[in-house]
Amino acid sequence: MLGSIASVAAGFVETYGLIALFAIFALEGALVGKVIPTRTLFITAVILLGGSLVGYLSLFVTAVIGATIGQCILFILIRSPYIDENRLFRRLRLKDEWVEKTNGWFEEWGLPALLVTNTLPGVRGYLIIPVALSRTPTYKFPVFSIAGTVLYIGALVAIGSGAETAIDAI
Repeated sequence: MLGSIASVAAGFVETYGLIALFAIFALEGALVGKVIPTRTLFITAVILLGGSLVGYLSLFVTAVIGATIGQCILFILIRSPYIDENRLFRRLRLKDEWVEKTNGWFEEWGLPALLVTNTLPGVRGYLIIPVALSRTPTYKFPVFSIAGTVLYIGALVAIGSGAETAIDAI
């Protein structure tokens, strides 16, 4: 099933380009698109659509903006007085152990933990929940969110560029 999701997503990116990439990263940022293999998809997009500084930069900016907007939407939803957090968490299929673990990270490290976890595959975005539930000023969230996302996407561009160079050498 995961293979079919990946092939559909790759076809979507190949057909619709940056718009598809933006949508996929916005969903991933909002924790809705966690079933989509965004790392693999992004590296594939770098190989298919990169090839120049402008190509790499456009992919980089699109993914960073998409993921950050997705994370900000989730942050705002969690903060909304009209949203039942428990229902939202069930809908996002978040495991209690992950929520507890990220709560601990936030309690121990504060906002820098958001930056760090946004650079790590697998846990990206999970710290949105404790940050949104805390008294952290709203304006601080996007700063730490985008900083971690820039590092993460930058690393993926480097990996994709290296893979593209290796493929061209063969």
